[in-house]
Amino acid sequence: MSAQTIELADIGPLERLSIPLKPGFNVLTGRNDAGKSCTIEAVAQLAGGAGRITCRDGAVKGSIEGLGVRITAGRSTRRSGELEALSLESSLPIADMVDPKIKDPLAADGKRIKALLAITGAKADPALFYGLAGGKEAFDKLATVESLQADDLVDLAARVKRCFERVARVEEDGANNSDGKAAADRDAGAGLDMSIETDAAKLQSALESAVELKTTLEEQARAAQKAKANALAAKSQLDKIAAQAQDEAAVLVRLNDAKLAEVRTQNILNAATEAKRQAEDALREATAEVERAFKDRRAADLAIEHAIQSVESLETNKALAAGWQAQIDEAADAYEPSPGDLKQADEAVHRSRQAIERAAVVRAASERIAKATKHQKDAAAARKQAERLREAARQTDDVLSDAVNSRHLKVKAGRLVTIKDDGREAYYADRSQGTRWTIALDEATDLIRRMGAEGTAIIAAPQEAFESLDVRNRRLIHEHAVKLGVAILTAEAIGEEVAVRHYDPDNDWKANGGKVGSS
Repeated sequence: MSAQTIELADIGPLERLSIPLKPGFNVLTGRNDAGKSCTIEAVAQLAGGAGRITCRDGAVKGSIEGLGVRITAGRSTRRSGELEALSLESSLPIADMVDPKIKDPLAADGKRIKALLAITGAKADPALFYGLAGGKEAFDKLATVESLQADDLVDLAARVKRCFERVARVEEDGANNSDGKAAADRDAGAGLDMSIETDAAKLQSALESAVELKTTLEEQARAAQKAKANALAAKSQLDKIAAQAQDEAAVLVRLNDAKLAEVRTQNILNAATEAKRQAEDALREATAEVERAFKDRRAADLAIEHAIQSVESLETNKALAAGWQAQIDEAADAYEPSPGDLKQADEAVHRSRQAIERAAVVRAASERIAKATKHQKDAAAARKQAERLREAARQTDDVLSDAVNSRHLKVKAGRLVTIKDDGREAYYADRSQGTRWTIALDEATDLIRRMGAEGTAIIAAPQEAFESLDVRNRRLIHEHAVKLGVAILTAEAIGEEVAVRHYDPDNDWKANGGKVGSS
């Protein structure tokens, strides 16, 4: 960096001041309220920052000129020229980096992170988070459209993080629900003998066999009862036939008598006929005798017919009797199940039906126990996914850290984190003011280096920044700035009137008696 000189006229309480800028610390000295702070603000605005320029009391206008730019301040402020230096004042004011004047630590770090991201040019690009979800397709399933509508990367990261955490909670709730279902399904088998036969086909076959046996025994019982009834009826019929058989002899006697009568009658008829032929004179008597004979003949024919019917009836009764006797014999040979047999068959059917019912319960319990295993697997998978999502939510900070691209700072849970000398992490905001300024100035020089600073590069650091640094850190930052060719304009409350000196680490060391502590 070549030396640059900034000229001030009627700015703040100062009438005139020349500031030759060199790499390293350029320190404005003087008592408090002498004009050092307003000078630094004026230089910050000259370098493109948000500094404020005020005219000296009684002056019509004031001006600051240098670095290719001239600013006049009066009733209105005018700027002309083109800045010939690199500065972070327009995007990363060092004072705001150290203390953004926000009470909420998370919000304060949010502002710091946004400022750092503005320097690196990182945009609110959802593609930066695709890898956390396993690719764009998986990310699109997890992130809502609203999650992608953010003005800056910090806001987008916070939205994506909340989205991951929300889906993780859903997965965790699903895991708890699956655990509940698994517990309920495991309890389904409590108190049941799970070793019993549950094959529905086998149990149904056993039931059908039991029912078939019961039906067979019942049919046998009914058949035996029917045979008994038939036997009783047959015996009754046999008794009747036996009674009729007693009259058979008398019938045969009458039949023989009728036949004899028929023979006698025929003889008489023959005799009468012969007598008629022999004695016409005895015709009337013979005719009468013939008529009587015919009558007797008809009576005999009737008797014979009745006898024949009786014989036929007797033959029929003999056939029926034989059939009834066969029924009686069959009844004697018929198997009649005992009441015990029938009771056992009924109990077998009842047991088979109970076995089918118990098997159905056990099968249902087995299915639920199988479901319990599936629910447990679902719960484990949901918890694994929930943990992946929580890890993805945590890694959104890594995306911000990568985007910040800092050697000194990283993002963790939305906060800026630094590493202490003992290796432990600490929030940047919780470090001492001197440490915060050291880190901020070192960060600023790194950023300017990444910007490819050539020629003049400026950092404006308020007085409290320089005064809060110990001698060792002053030397380190000064030498680093010299190496980078970066001019740091700051101030120190030493002396009376405002003056400018280029920082000399050796003199600072001697002035402090060789101590490292701040002056």
